[in-house]
Amino acid sequence: MYIRKLLNKTKYLSPQDLEIIKHAYQLAEQAHRGQKRLSGDSYITHPIEVACFLADLKLDAETIAAALLHDVLEDTDVTIEQIKKEFSTSLNKKSSVFKINRKKISKATSENIANLVNGVTKLGEIRYYGKQGEVENFRKMILAMAHDIRVVLIKLSDRLHNVKTLGPFSPEKRKRIAKHTLEIYAPLADRLGMGEIKGQLEDSSFKYYLPREYKWTKKITEERFTERKKYVKRVKKVFNKKLKKTGISPLEIEGRAKHHYSLYRKLKKCDNDINKIYDLVAIRIVVDSVASCYKTLGIIHKDFKPLIRRIKDYIAMPKPNGYKSLHTTIFCLDGKIIEIQIKTPQMHSEAEWGVAAHWHYDEQKESIPIPEEKITWIKQLADWQKELSSSEEFAESLKIDIFQDRIFVFTPRGDVKDLPEGATAVDFAYAIHSEVGNKCIGAKANEKIIPLDNKLKNGDVIEILTSKIPQGPRRDWLTFVKTNFACNKIKSWFKEMDREKNLQSGKEVLNSELKKICRKTISQIKKEKINEILKTLPYNTLDDVLVACGEGSLLASQIIKKLFPSPEVLPQKTEIKKRSSVYIKENEKVKDYAKVEVSGHNGVMVKNALCCKPHKGDKILGYVTQGHGIKIHKRTCPNITSVKDRKRIVKVQWKKVKKISFITIKITASDRVGLFRDIGDAMSTLKINLSDLHTKTSPDEIITLHVTLEISDIDQISKSFKKIEKLKDVIKVERV
Repeated sequence: MYIRKLLNKTKYLSPQDLEIIKHAYQLAEQAHRGQKRLSGDSYITHPIEVACFLADLKLDAETIAAALLHDVLEDTDVTIEQIKKEFSTSLNKKSSVFKINRKKISKATSENIANLVNGVTKLGEIRYYGKQGEVENFRKMILAMAHDIRVVLIKLSDRLHNVKTLGPFSPEKRKRIAKHTLEIYAPLADRLGMGEIKGQLEDSSFKYYLPREYKWTKKITEERFTERKKYVKRVKKVFNKKLKKTGISPLEIEGRAKHHYSLYRKLKKCDNDINKIYDLVAIRIVVDSVASCYKTLGIIHKDFKPLIRRIKDYIAMPKPNGYKSLHTTIFCLDGKIIEIQIKTPQMHSEAEWGVAAHWHYDEQKESIPIPEEKITWIKQLADWQKELSSSEEFAESLKIDIFQDRIFVFTPRGDVKDLPEGATAVDFAYAIHSEVGNKCIGAKANEKIIPLDNKLKNGDVIEILTSKIPQGPRRDWLTFVKTNFACNKIKSWFKEMDREKNLQSGKEVLNSELKKICRKTISQIKKEKINEILKTLPYNTLDDVLVACGEGSLLASQIIKKLFPSPEVLPQKTEIKKRSSVYIKENEKVKDYAKVEVSGHNGVMVKNALCCKPHKGDKILGYVTQGHGIKIHKRTCPNITSVKDRKRIVKVQWKKVKKISFITIKITASDRVGLFRDIGDAMSTLKINLSDLHTKTSPDEIITLHVTLEISDIDQISKSFKKIEKLKDVIKVERV
């Protein structure tokens, strides 16, 4: 039975916890019974493997139970209410697999398991890809982590098993899933400090996403690996001997091979020269305490010369994902350069499993709570995504502020700030506090004045010089700050300071466009209309809309389209104008020109038959005449029903053309030869017809033209004004 494998891995749990897991398996097995994976395996093998991976991490019973059930809501008829009921019922029904005492399962446990399953299901709801899909997946995962990080641990395990079993899928789908894994799941695992799962996700995806590069990397690794393995054995013996002489008994000295994808990325930075890769096989030394870590480092440096710039103390300054260790790169036996990592057992566990290591059970069967500082960034992200208005902004925040390589810099008091590579003193100032950033007038690095746009280096001691009177940031800072946090704070400052100016500017721009469209200002638009469009825009008040218009984040044309979804014009003259045998009154807002569409006979002359005089809306047929084109008859016309040669009957239908509105504009210009032609050409490029034209010339050779335009799209009004205003000798254009 599949469950036996899982039960063997969960022996660290109590009998009561095992009851929960057995019951979860029973529910999952019954729900998925008869379902198969694409490989042909029973579907239950997938949740079992996901649960087994979490059991390897020694996670709690609730997480493992939820892993067994993580697909039932999506792929079966089981509901969230049923899961809650099954786990909270006080009945002691006999199972076909186990005798389960469900009386022991608490209500809180039932709720937790149901919530975990529901959380994982919601993460799987997005099925589309591309940038938008990736961002939405990130958003959902951040919210899930902020609520209960175990949801994402299950999802990572789910993705790991899926990406390891991509074989049966098409090459296109394999590549798409692999890319998605490399861009979302692996960086997330890394940020959670789960180095082992990150490496497995990357390597499993690498061979499908970049198959040629994978084969090449694997080949050069295998060529060097056997040689390096023998070398590591020699080094281990030497290190063991030296450490034991000084009273340190290492718990472990092992060679750690670099993951293929990690190696590939590093090779790209080193011009594909594998001789520049010093940690192809790094040596990991595990000792009993932090004091022993530093003592071991001193012993190694005593006999083997280190590369000074490659000594890294991640114990004093852990990585943002919580990673702790001492790293050094030395000239070792035979002058070969290798990397050494020195850590305690707890550091090693946390490096492999990250936040999941805090659910490891100790000898008293109690899990260790996650330190608050390790999940602060998750809560920070949850807050950021509420502040950022667009998916693109949120994606950039993730890419730069969270997942990018980091540097460590110090305040003069010795406090550590971690920033993305390429960060400047302005980023550092805002990382301390937004007020420090707003008051910043200069900076020192290692007691020397530096330009604010200088990129900071790892280990720099930075002092921010501030003014007593807040002067605020400068706009040019936006061209070089690295973190989105600093960028958003600077933008917020200018948005607040420029609000009044943008409000006035936005009002002028919008009124100018409105006068062209409907000869009104925004103050003349009914409040009901304004309130209606506010419901469709991400702004609370009309002032917010005008400010957005003034700063350029919302176009006047976008606001006008909301106000006037279809062309709306004021009444013109009441005289009748003739066009294509259809009479239109100019004071009618819209009139349709009825035409007939003849399938397969484009370009043929079409006329209405005089015998039945069909009108738009009548059911019609066409009759192919000899030399007189196609005549349109009503279907009930005797002349069409009595036709013997049915081949002459063709299908026809009424066709709508664009709705036409009429507006009259007044053009004031210096009179010149070719002015009328230029106006006509300008309107022709916009596919606007000139319906009427009246002119009047003054003694000083200033000509006034009243031009009636046929408008089919509200955007054409603004475009026509802009086109005419750009013409030579045109002085002014306005609506009549």
